[in-house]
Amino acid sequence: MFVVRFLGLSLALLVAANQVSDANADDSGARQTVRQGYMVTLRHRIQPGWRRQLLRNGPLPVFGSTRELGYFYTVLDLGTPARSYSVIIDTGSTITYIPCKGCENCGKHQSERFDPDTSATARRLLCGDPLCNCGSPSCMCVANNQCYYKRAYAEGSVSEGYMITDVLNFPDSQPPVNLVFGCVNGERGELYRQMADGLMGMGNNNNAFQSQLVANGVIDDVFSLCFGFPRDGVLLLGDVPLPEGTPPTEYTPLLHNMHLHFYNVRMEGIEVQGERLPLDAVIFERGYGTVLDSGTTFTYLPSVAFEAMSRAVGQFAEAKGLQRTPGADPQYNDICWAGASDNVDDLENFFPYAEFVLGGDVRLRLRPIRYLFLSRPAEYCLSIFDNGGSGTLIGTGTVQDILVTYDRRNNRVGFTDTSCVGLAVALAARANATDSVHPSPSSPPPFAPPPSPSRFPSPQPPAPHPMPPMVSQARNAPSPSSSSGHPHPHMHHKVHHHPSGAPLHKAHVLQRSHWLRLR
Repeated sequence: MFVVRFLGLSLALLVAANQVSDANADDSGARQTVRQGYMVTLRHRIQPGWRRQLLRNGPLPVFGSTRELGYFYTVLDLGTPARSYSVIIDTGSTITYIPCKGCENCGKHQSERFDPDTSATARRLLCGDPLCNCGSPSCMCVANNQCYYKRAYAEGSVSEGYMITDVLNFPDSQPPVNLVFGCVNGERGELYRQMADGLMGMGNNNNAFQSQLVANGVIDDVFSLCFGFPRDGVLLLGDVPLPEGTPPTEYTPLLHNMHLHFYNVRMEGIEVQGERLPLDAVIFERGYGTVLDSGTTFTYLPSVAFEAMSRAVGQFAEAKGLQRTPGADPQYNDICWAGASDNVDDLENFFPYAEFVLGGDVRLRLRPIRYLFLSRPAEYCLSIFDNGGSGTLIGTGTVQDILVTYDRRNNRVGFTDTSCVGLAVALAARANATDSVHPSPSSPPPFAPPPSPSRFPSPQPPAPHPMPPMVSQARNAPSPSSSSGHPHPHMHHKVHHHPSGAPLHKAHVLQRSHWLRLR
Protein backbone atom coordinates (compact mmCIF):
# COMPACT_ATOMS: atom_id res chain seq x y z
CA MET A 1 0.00 0.00 0.00
CA PHE A 2 1.23 3.48 -0.83
CA VAL A 3 1.58 6.00 1.91
CA VAL A 4 2.28 9.49 0.61
CA ARG A 5 2.25 12.95 2.08
CA PHE A 6 -0.44 15.15 0.60
CA LEU A 7 -1.49 18.61 1.69
CA GLY A 8 -5.24 18.75 1.55
CA LEU A 9 -6.98 21.79 0.16
CA SER A 10 -10.74 21.99 0.01
CA LEU A 11 -12.02 24.77 -2.23
CA ALA A 12 -9.26 27.37 -1.98
CA LEU A 13 -6.80 28.66 -4.53
CA LEU A 14 -3.72 28.36 -2.40
CA VAL A 15 -1.36 25.82 -0.96
CA ALA A 16 -2.12 24.39 2.45
CA ALA A 17 0.83 23.86 4.70
CA ASN A 18 0.11 20.98 7.03
CA GLN A 19 1.60 17.58 6.33
CA VAL A 20 -0.95 14.82 6.05
CA SER A 21 -1.13 11.18 5.15
CA ASP A 22 -2.81 10.01 1.97
CA ALA A 23 -4.04 6.46 1.71
CA ASN A 24 -5.11 4.49 -1.31
CA ALA A 25 -8.44 4.98 -2.97
CA ASP A 26 -11.23 2.92 -1.47
CA ASP A 27 -13.57 0.74 -3.53
CA SER A 28 -15.62 3.76 -4.58
CA GLY A 29 -12.57 5.46 -6.03
CA ALA A 30 -12.52 8.20 -3.41
CA ARG A 31 -9.19 9.05 -1.81
CA GLN A 32 -8.91 9.92 1.87
CA THR A 33 -6.60 12.42 3.48
CA VAL A 34 -6.14 13.36 7.10
CA ARG A 35 -5.90 17.13 7.44
CA GLN A 36 -5.75 19.01 10.72
CA GLY A 37 -7.46 16.17 12.53
CA TYR A 38 -10.34 15.44 10.19
CA MET A 39 -10.91 13.44 7.05
CA VAL A 40 -11.36 15.09 3.69
CA THR A 41 -12.54 13.09 0.71
CA LEU A 42 -10.64 14.31 -2.33
CA ARG A 43 -13.54 13.39 -4.58
CA HIS A 44 -15.51 16.25 -3.01
CA ARG A 45 -12.90 18.70 -4.13
CA ILE A 46 -14.24 18.59 -7.64
CA GLN A 47 -17.88 18.98 -6.75
CA PRO A 48 -19.72 21.96 -5.31
CA GLY A 49 -17.44 24.97 -5.26
CA TRP A 50 -15.57 24.33 -8.46
CA ARG A 51 -18.44 25.31 -10.72
CA ARG A 52 -17.94 28.92 -9.65
CA GLN A 53 -14.21 29.02 -10.29
CA LEU A 54 -13.84 29.18 -14.09
CA LEU A 55 -14.05 32.81 -15.12
CA ARG A 56 -13.80 34.40 -18.52
CA ASN A 57 -10.47 36.23 -18.43
CA GLY A 58 -10.02 35.08 -14.85
CA PRO A 59 -8.34 32.65 -12.44
CA LEU A 60 -8.88 28.92 -12.14
CA PRO A 61 -7.56 26.95 -9.14
CA VAL A 62 -4.83 24.39 -9.72
CA PHE A 63 -4.06 21.35 -7.58
CA GLY A 64 -1.26 18.81 -7.48
CA SER A 65 2.47 18.78 -6.88
CA THR A 66 5.78 17.89 -8.42
CA ARG A 67 6.75 15.63 -5.56
CA GLU A 68 3.62 13.76 -4.56
CA LEU A 69 1.73 13.41 -7.84
CA GLY A 70 4.22 14.46 -10.50
CA TYR A 71 1.61 16.67 -12.18
CA PHE A 72 -0.72 19.63 -11.69
CA TYR A 73 -4.39 19.55 -12.57
CA THR A 74 -7.50 21.70 -12.64
CA VAL A 75 -11.21 20.97 -12.99
CA LEU A 76 -13.58 21.57 -15.92
CA ASP A 77 -17.37 21.52 -15.89
CA LEU A 78 -18.66 19.82 -19.03
CA GLY A 79 -22.06 18.93 -20.44
CA THR A 80 -25.72 19.64 -19.66
CA PRO A 81 -26.27 19.17 -16.77
CA ALA A 82 -22.70 20.06 -15.88
CA ARG A 83 -20.35 17.47 -14.40
CA SER A 84 -16.86 18.15 -13.03
CA TYR A 85 -13.68 16.45 -14.27
CA SER A 86 -10.06 16.80 -13.15
CA VAL A 87 -7.60 17.26 -16.02
CA ILE A 88 -3.80 17.45 -16.03
CA ILE A 89 -2.58 20.78 -17.43
CA ASP A 90 -0.24 20.04 -20.31
CA THR A 91 1.29 22.74 -22.50
CA GLY A 92 3.00 20.04 -24.54
CA SER A 93 -0.20 18.40 -25.82
CA THR A 94 -2.86 19.61 -28.20
CA ILE A 95 -5.91 17.56 -27.22
CA THR A 96 -8.21 17.45 -24.19
CA TYR A 97 -9.82 14.16 -23.18
CA ILE A 98 -11.75 12.52 -20.32
CA PRO A 99 -13.01 8.93 -19.75
CA CYS A 100 -16.53 8.20 -20.97
CA LYS A 101 -19.25 5.78 -20.01
CA GLY A 102 -18.99 2.50 -21.87
CA CYS A 103 -15.21 2.43 -21.72
CA GLU A 104 -14.28 -1.23 -21.47
CA ASN A 105 -10.82 -0.59 -20.08
CA CYS A 106 -10.72 2.64 -18.07
CA GLY A 107 -9.40 2.96 -14.54
CA LYS A 108 -11.01 4.44 -11.44
CA HIS A 109 -10.34 8.14 -11.34
CA GLN A 110 -11.70 11.06 -9.33
CA SER A 111 -15.04 11.34 -11.10
CA GLU A 112 -17.74 9.24 -12.65
CA ARG A 113 -17.26 8.72 -16.35
CA PHE A 114 -18.75 11.27 -18.68
CA ASP A 115 -21.92 10.06 -20.39
CA PRO A 116 -22.56 11.93 -23.65
CA ASP A 117 -25.94 10.23 -24.01
CA THR A 118 -27.24 11.98 -20.89
CA SER A 119 -25.87 15.39 -21.84
CA ALA A 120 -28.41 17.42 -23.77
CA THR A 121 -25.66 19.30 -25.58
CA ALA A 122 -23.20 16.53 -26.52
CA ARG A 123 -22.65 15.55 -30.15
CA ARG A 124 -20.34 12.95 -31.64
CA LEU A 125 -18.18 14.20 -34.50
CA LEU A 126 -18.09 12.47 -37.86
CA CYS A 127 -15.03 12.33 -40.07
CA GLY A 128 -16.21 15.01 -42.46
CA ASP A 129 -17.05 17.48 -39.73
CA PRO A 130 -14.86 20.62 -39.77
CA LEU A 131 -14.48 20.18 -36.00
CA CYS A 132 -12.85 16.75 -36.46
CA ASN A 133 -9.40 18.00 -35.52
CA CYS A 134 -7.15 16.25 -33.00
CA GLY A 135 -4.07 18.44 -33.25
CA SER A 136 -0.95 16.33 -33.63
CA PRO A 137 -1.15 13.40 -34.36
CA SER A 138 -4.21 13.98 -36.50
CA CYS A 139 -7.58 12.27 -36.18
CA MET A 140 -8.46 8.94 -37.73
CA CYS A 141 -11.65 7.78 -39.38
CA VAL A 142 -13.00 4.51 -37.96
CA ALA A 143 -16.18 2.43 -38.14
CA ASN A 144 -19.46 4.30 -38.55
CA ASN A 145 -17.53 7.29 -39.88
CA GLN A 146 -16.47 8.28 -36.36
CA CYS A 147 -13.82 10.93 -35.77
CA TYR A 148 -11.29 9.07 -33.61
CA TYR A 149 -8.07 9.96 -31.79
CA LYS A 150 -5.30 7.80 -30.39
CA ARG A 151 -2.32 8.64 -28.20
CA ALA A 152 0.31 5.97 -27.55
CA TYR A 153 2.80 5.95 -24.68
CA ALA A 154 6.32 4.59 -24.75
CA GLU A 155 5.97 2.51 -21.58
CA GLY A 156 2.82 0.87 -22.91
CA SER A 157 0.10 3.33 -21.91
CA VAL A 158 -2.58 4.21 -24.44
CA SER A 159 -5.46 6.66 -24.56
CA GLU A 160 -7.94 6.45 -27.41
CA GLY A 161 -11.53 7.33 -28.14
CA TYR A 162 -13.92 9.27 -30.30
CA MET A 163 -14.13 13.04 -30.59
CA ILE A 164 -17.20 14.90 -29.42
CA THR A 165 -18.34 18.45 -28.90
CA ASP A 166 -20.18 19.60 -25.79
CA VAL A 167 -20.40 22.72 -23.68
CA LEU A 168 -17.87 24.07 -21.21
CA ASN A 169 -19.77 25.72 -18.39
CA PHE A 170 -18.89 29.00 -16.72
CA PRO A 171 -20.10 30.25 -13.34
CA ASP A 172 -23.22 32.21 -12.57
CA SER A 173 -25.13 33.55 -15.56
CA GLN A 174 -22.31 33.41 -18.09
CA PRO A 175 -23.35 31.37 -21.12
CA PRO A 176 -21.47 28.13 -21.87
CA VAL A 177 -19.30 27.68 -24.96
CA ASN A 178 -18.71 24.70 -27.20
CA LEU A 179 -15.57 22.62 -26.67
CA VAL A 180 -14.20 19.78 -28.80
CA PHE A 181 -12.59 17.03 -26.73
CA GLY A 182 -11.85 13.33 -26.70
CA CYS A 183 -14.22 10.81 -25.15
CA VAL A 184 -11.91 8.06 -23.87
CA ASN A 185 -13.10 4.51 -24.46
CA GLY A 186 -9.79 2.79 -23.78
CA GLU A 187 -6.72 3.45 -21.65
CA ARG A 188 -3.81 1.41 -20.37
CA GLY A 189 -0.74 1.79 -18.19
CA GLU A 190 -0.22 4.84 -15.98
CA LEU A 191 -3.18 6.58 -17.58
CA TYR A 192 -5.34 3.75 -16.28
CA ARG A 193 -4.00 4.18 -12.73
CA GLN A 194 -3.65 7.94 -12.34
CA MET A 195 -5.88 9.88 -9.97
CA ALA A 196 -6.80 12.66 -12.42
CA ASP A 197 -9.62 11.94 -14.84
CA GLY A 198 -7.99 13.16 -18.02
CA LEU A 199 -5.82 15.75 -19.70
CA MET A 200 -6.20 19.35 -20.82
CA GLY A 201 -4.04 20.03 -23.86
CA MET A 202 -2.80 23.63 -23.86
CA GLY A 203 -0.16 23.28 -26.56
CA ASN A 204 0.80 25.87 -29.16
CA ASN A 205 -1.90 24.84 -31.60
CA ASN A 206 -5.27 26.17 -32.76
CA ASN A 207 -7.00 22.99 -31.57
CA ALA A 208 -5.76 23.31 -27.97
CA PHE A 209 -8.10 24.05 -25.06
CA GLN A 210 -7.27 27.74 -24.69
CA SER A 211 -7.25 28.25 -28.47
CA GLN A 212 -10.85 27.08 -28.64
CA LEU A 213 -11.78 29.64 -25.98
CA VAL A 214 -9.99 32.32 -27.99
CA ALA A 215 -11.81 31.30 -31.18
CA ASN A 216 -15.13 31.51 -29.31
CA GLY A 217 -14.34 35.02 -28.11
CA VAL A 218 -14.16 33.93 -24.47
CA ILE A 219 -10.60 35.02 -23.63
CA ASP A 220 -7.69 36.92 -25.11
CA ASP A 221 -4.94 34.77 -26.60
CA VAL A 222 -3.00 34.73 -23.34
CA PHE A 223 -2.86 32.35 -20.40
CA SER A 224 -0.60 32.01 -17.38
CA LEU A 225 0.38 29.11 -15.13
CA CYS A 226 1.68 29.40 -11.59
CA PHE A 227 2.61 26.07 -10.00
CA GLY A 228 3.37 26.56 -6.34
CA PHE A 229 5.94 25.01 -4.06
CA PRO A 230 5.29 22.61 -2.49
CA ARG A 231 1.95 22.18 -4.28
CA ASP A 232 -1.11 23.68 -5.97
CA GLY A 233 -1.36 27.03 -7.70
CA VAL A 234 -3.46 29.03 -10.16
CA LEU A 235 -4.24 29.15 -13.89
CA LEU A 236 -5.09 32.52 -15.42
CA LEU A 237 -7.19 32.38 -18.58
CA GLY A 238 -6.88 35.51 -20.68
CA ASP A 239 -5.03 38.75 -20.01
CA VAL A 240 -5.70 38.95 -16.27
CA PRO A 241 -4.36 42.08 -14.51
CA LEU A 242 -1.93 41.08 -11.78
CA PRO A 243 -2.39 42.41 -8.25
CA GLU A 244 -0.59 45.57 -7.26
CA GLY A 245 2.86 44.80 -5.89
CA THR A 246 3.44 41.74 -8.08
CA PRO A 247 7.10 41.66 -9.23
CA PRO A 248 7.74 42.73 -12.84
CA THR A 249 7.42 40.24 -15.68
CA GLU A 250 10.36 39.56 -18.00
CA TYR A 251 9.51 38.45 -21.54
CA THR A 252 11.46 36.28 -23.95
CA PRO A 253 10.41 35.80 -27.60
CA LEU A 254 8.30 32.79 -28.50
CA LEU A 255 9.97 31.06 -31.45
CA HIS A 256 7.95 29.78 -34.38
CA ASN A 257 10.78 28.42 -36.50
CA MET A 258 11.35 25.29 -34.43
CA HIS A 259 8.60 22.69 -34.05
CA LEU A 260 4.87 23.15 -34.34
CA HIS A 261 2.72 22.67 -31.25
CA PHE A 262 5.58 23.35 -28.78
CA TYR A 263 6.34 26.53 -26.85
CA ASN A 264 9.93 27.05 -27.97
CA VAL A 265 12.19 29.74 -26.52
CA ARG A 266 15.82 30.56 -27.14
CA MET A 267 18.23 29.40 -24.44
CA GLU A 268 21.60 31.12 -24.61
CA GLY A 269 23.45 29.76 -21.62
CA ILE A 270 23.56 28.72 -17.96
CA GLU A 271 25.12 30.51 -15.00
CA VAL A 272 25.90 28.93 -11.63
CA GLN A 273 26.53 31.29 -8.72
CA GLY A 274 27.09 34.12 -11.19
CA GLU A 275 29.65 32.24 -13.30
CA ARG A 276 28.76 31.56 -16.94
CA LEU A 277 29.35 27.92 -17.89
CA PRO A 278 31.52 27.41 -21.00
CA LEU A 279 28.69 26.34 -23.31
CA ASP A 280 27.99 27.22 -26.93
CA ALA A 281 24.40 28.43 -27.30
CA VAL A 282 23.98 26.29 -30.41
CA ILE A 283 23.68 23.15 -28.26
CA PHE A 284 20.30 24.38 -27.00
CA GLU A 285 18.99 24.62 -30.57
CA ARG A 286 19.53 20.97 -31.38
CA GLY A 287 16.78 18.38 -31.46
CA TYR A 288 13.47 20.09 -30.75
CA GLY A 289 15.21 23.14 -29.26
CA THR A 290 14.24 24.49 -25.85
CA VAL A 291 10.63 23.69 -24.92
CA LEU A 292 8.47 24.78 -21.98
CA ASP A 293 6.29 21.81 -21.05
CA SER A 294 3.97 21.73 -18.03
CA GLY A 295 3.35 18.01 -18.64
CA THR A 296 6.99 17.17 -17.85
CA THR A 297 7.92 17.18 -14.18
CA PHE A 298 11.66 17.76 -14.28
CA THR A 299 14.11 19.48 -16.63
CA TYR A 300 16.27 17.78 -19.27
CA LEU A 301 19.43 19.30 -20.73
CA PRO A 302 21.76 18.37 -23.59
CA SER A 303 24.57 16.13 -22.32
CA VAL A 304 27.32 18.74 -22.39
CA ALA A 305 25.14 21.27 -20.52
CA PHE A 306 24.00 18.68 -17.99
CA GLU A 307 27.59 17.63 -17.27
CA ALA A 308 28.76 21.23 -16.88
CA MET A 309 25.91 22.20 -14.57
CA SER A 310 26.07 19.08 -12.39
CA ARG A 311 29.82 19.53 -12.04
CA ALA A 312 29.47 23.19 -11.01
CA VAL A 313 26.73 22.42 -8.50
CA GLY A 314 28.77 19.55 -7.07
CA GLN A 315 31.90 21.63 -6.64
CA PHE A 316 29.96 24.28 -4.73
CA ALA A 317 28.11 21.76 -2.54
CA GLU A 318 31.19 19.74 -1.70
CA ALA A 319 33.08 22.91 -0.83
CA LYS A 320 30.33 23.52 1.73
CA GLY A 321 31.03 20.14 3.32
CA LEU A 322 28.38 17.97 1.64
CA GLN A 323 29.21 14.42 0.64
CA ARG A 324 28.43 12.96 -2.78
CA THR A 325 26.21 9.89 -2.33
CA PRO A 326 24.28 7.44 -4.49
CA GLY A 327 20.54 8.00 -4.64
CA ALA A 328 17.93 6.10 -2.65
CA ASP A 329 17.24 3.70 -5.51
CA PRO A 330 20.25 1.83 -6.93
CA GLN A 331 18.56 1.26 -10.29
CA TYR A 332 18.96 4.97 -11.05
CA ASN A 333 22.22 6.86 -11.31
CA ASP A 334 21.05 9.93 -9.42
CA ILE A 335 23.51 12.64 -8.49
CA CYS A 336 22.99 13.35 -4.78
CA TRP A 337 24.63 15.01 -1.81
CA ALA A 338 24.12 14.31 1.89
CA GLY A 339 24.57 16.55 4.92
CA ALA A 340 22.31 19.51 4.12
CA SER A 341 19.33 20.71 6.13
CA ASP A 342 15.84 19.31 5.72
CA ASN A 343 14.56 22.89 5.80
CA VAL A 344 14.30 24.22 2.25
CA ASP A 345 14.90 27.75 3.51
CA ASP A 346 18.46 26.72 4.41
CA LEU A 347 19.37 25.17 1.06
CA GLU A 348 21.12 28.27 -0.24
CA ASN A 349 23.69 27.77 2.52
CA PHE A 350 24.69 24.50 0.86
CA PHE A 351 23.88 24.82 -2.85
CA PRO A 352 24.39 27.59 -5.41
CA TYR A 353 21.73 29.51 -7.26
CA ALA A 354 21.65 29.04 -11.01
CA GLU A 355 20.20 30.92 -13.96
CA PHE A 356 18.98 29.84 -17.36
CA VAL A 357 19.78 32.73 -19.70
CA LEU A 358 17.05 33.08 -22.33
CA GLY A 359 16.63 35.30 -25.37
CA GLY A 360 16.39 39.01 -24.62
CA ASP A 361 18.74 38.50 -21.64
CA VAL A 362 15.85 37.12 -19.60
CA ARG A 363 17.17 35.19 -16.63
CA LEU A 364 15.18 32.31 -15.23
CA ARG A 365 16.54 32.19 -11.69
CA LEU A 366 16.79 28.74 -10.15
CA ARG A 367 16.91 28.66 -6.39
CA PRO A 368 18.23 25.28 -5.21
CA ILE A 369 14.73 23.92 -4.64
CA ARG A 370 14.04 24.42 -8.36
CA TYR A 371 16.77 22.01 -9.41
CA LEU A 372 16.86 19.58 -6.46
CA PHE A 373 14.57 17.03 -4.83
CA LEU A 374 14.75 15.56 -1.34
CA SER A 375 15.60 11.89 -1.71
CA ARG A 376 16.12 10.97 1.95
CA PRO A 377 16.43 13.06 5.11
CA ALA A 378 19.16 15.67 4.55
CA GLU A 379 19.96 14.16 1.12
CA TYR A 380 19.21 16.08 -2.08
CA CYS A 381 19.50 14.95 -5.69
CA LEU A 382 19.53 16.85 -8.95
CA SER A 383 16.13 17.11 -10.60
CA ILE A 384 17.83 18.04 -13.86
CA PHE A 385 18.70 15.14 -16.13
CA ASP A 386 20.79 14.25 -19.16
CA ASN A 387 18.79 14.37 -22.39
CA GLY A 388 21.54 13.41 -24.81
CA GLY A 389 21.23 15.39 -28.03
CA SER A 390 17.45 15.45 -28.14
CA GLY A 391 16.85 18.99 -26.94
CA THR A 392 16.06 20.92 -23.77
CA LEU A 393 12.85 20.43 -21.78
CA ILE A 394 11.99 22.87 -19.00
CA GLY A 395 9.51 21.11 -16.72
CA THR A 396 7.32 22.16 -13.83
CA GLY A 397 9.88 21.67 -11.07
CA THR A 398 12.10 24.38 -12.54
CA VAL A 399 9.33 26.99 -12.68
CA GLN A 400 7.66 26.41 -9.31
CA ASP A 401 6.64 29.75 -7.81
CA ILE A 402 7.16 31.41 -11.18
CA LEU A 403 4.14 32.73 -13.06
CA VAL A 404 4.72 31.68 -16.68
CA THR A 405 2.67 33.72 -19.15
CA TYR A 406 2.08 32.31 -22.63
CA ASP A 407 1.29 35.44 -24.65
CA ARG A 408 0.58 34.25 -28.18
CA ARG A 409 -0.87 37.65 -29.15
CA ASN A 410 2.58 39.18 -28.87
CA ASN A 411 4.64 36.02 -29.57
CA ARG A 412 6.35 36.00 -26.20
CA VAL A 413 6.59 34.10 -22.91
CA GLY A 414 6.79 35.96 -19.61
CA PHE A 415 8.30 34.96 -16.27
CA THR A 416 7.26 36.53 -12.97
CA ASP A 417 9.16 35.29 -9.93
CA THR A 418 6.44 35.36 -7.30
CA SER A 419 4.82 33.24 -4.64
CA CYS A 420 1.94 31.36 -6.21
CA VAL A 421 0.36 31.25 -2.76
CA GLY A 422 0.59 35.02 -2.44
CA LEU A 423 -0.76 35.49 -5.96
CA ALA A 424 -3.67 33.16 -5.28
CA VAL A 425 -4.50 34.93 -2.01
CA ALA A 426 -4.47 38.32 -3.72
CA LEU A 427 -6.64 37.12 -6.60
CA ALA A 428 -9.08 35.51 -4.18
CA ALA A 429 -9.34 38.69 -2.14
CA ARG A 430 -9.93 40.76 -5.27
CA ALA A 431 -12.59 38.37 -6.56
CA ASN A 432 -14.39 38.31 -3.21
CA ALA A 433 -14.27 42.10 -2.97
CA THR A 434 -15.80 42.37 -6.44
CA ASP A 435 -18.55 39.93 -5.49
CA SER A 436 -19.41 41.91 -2.36
CA VAL A 437 -19.82 45.11 -4.38
CA HIS A 438 -21.44 43.55 -7.45
CA PRO A 439 -23.07 40.29 -6.41
CA SER A 440 -23.56 37.87 -9.28
CA PRO A 441 -26.89 36.21 -10.03
CA SER A 442 -26.75 32.62 -8.94
CA SER A 443 -27.91 29.46 -10.62
CA PRO A 444 -28.53 26.24 -8.69
CA PRO A 445 -25.62 23.80 -9.02
CA PRO A 446 -26.24 20.11 -9.61
CA PHE A 447 -24.67 19.34 -6.24
CA ALA A 448 -25.01 20.68 -2.72
CA PRO A 449 -24.06 24.38 -2.35
CA PRO A 450 -20.44 25.18 -1.50
CA PRO A 451 -19.54 25.99 2.09
CA SER A 452 -18.39 29.51 1.20
CA PRO A 453 -20.84 32.04 -0.26
CA SER A 454 -18.08 33.90 -2.10
CA ARG A 455 -16.54 33.02 -5.43
CA PHE A 456 -13.30 32.07 -3.75
CA PRO A 457 -13.02 30.95 -0.14
CA SER A 458 -10.83 33.22 1.94
CA PRO A 459 -7.52 31.36 2.11
CA GLN A 460 -4.77 31.76 4.66
CA PRO A 461 -1.06 31.71 3.80
CA PRO A 462 0.72 28.52 4.83
CA ALA A 463 3.20 28.24 7.65
CA PRO A 464 6.80 27.14 6.92
CA HIS A 465 7.34 23.40 6.99
CA PRO A 466 10.02 20.91 6.03
CA MET A 467 10.05 19.71 2.46
CA PRO A 468 8.51 16.24 2.03
CA PRO A 469 10.61 13.59 0.33
CA MET A 470 9.57 12.68 -3.17
CA VAL A 471 7.57 9.54 -3.68
CA SER A 472 7.03 7.56 -6.80
CA GLN A 473 3.39 8.39 -7.37
CA ALA A 474 0.05 8.94 -5.67
CA ARG A 475 -1.85 6.22 -7.44
CA ASN A 476 -2.81 2.62 -6.90
CA ALA A 477 -0.01 1.37 -9.09
CA PRO A 478 2.98 -0.67 -7.97
CA SER A 479 6.09 1.48 -7.78
CA PRO A 480 9.72 0.46 -8.23
CA SER A 481 11.51 0.49 -4.92
CA SER A 482 15.00 -0.13 -3.77
CA SER A 483 16.21 -2.64 -1.26
CA SER A 484 16.42 0.21 1.22
CA GLY A 485 12.67 0.67 0.96
CA HIS A 486 12.79 4.23 -0.40
CA PRO A 487 10.62 4.71 -3.47
CA HIS A 488 12.23 6.47 -6.40
CA PRO A 489 10.83 9.79 -7.59
CA HIS A 490 9.20 8.97 -10.88
CA MET A 491 8.04 11.86 -12.96
CA HIS A 492 5.73 12.67 -15.80
CA HIS A 493 7.84 12.90 -18.89
CA LYS A 494 6.62 12.71 -22.44
CA VAL A 495 8.56 11.32 -25.37
CA HIS A 496 8.89 13.93 -28.07
CA HIS A 497 9.25 12.96 -31.71
CA HIS A 498 10.89 14.28 -34.80
CA PRO A 499 8.53 14.66 -37.77
CA SER A 500 9.70 11.23 -38.86
CA GLY A 501 8.08 9.80 -35.74
CA ALA A 502 11.33 8.55 -34.19
CA PRO A 503 11.44 8.99 -30.39
CA LEU A 504 13.95 11.55 -29.19
CA HIS A 505 14.80 10.10 -25.80
CA LYS A 506 17.10 7.26 -24.90
CA ALA A 507 15.86 4.19 -23.11
CA HIS A 508 17.41 5.05 -19.76
CA VAL A 509 15.47 8.31 -19.75
CA LEU A 510 12.25 6.56 -20.67
CA GLN A 511 12.54 4.09 -17.82
CA ARG A 512 12.27 6.94 -15.33
CA SER A 513 9.01 8.22 -16.70
CA HIS A 514 5.58 8.25 -15.12
CA TRP A 515 3.85 8.18 -18.46
CA LEU A 516 5.31 9.12 -21.78
CA ARG A 517 3.11 10.81 -24.29
CA LEU A 518 3.62 10.34 -27.97
CA ARG A 519 1.63 13.30 -29.17
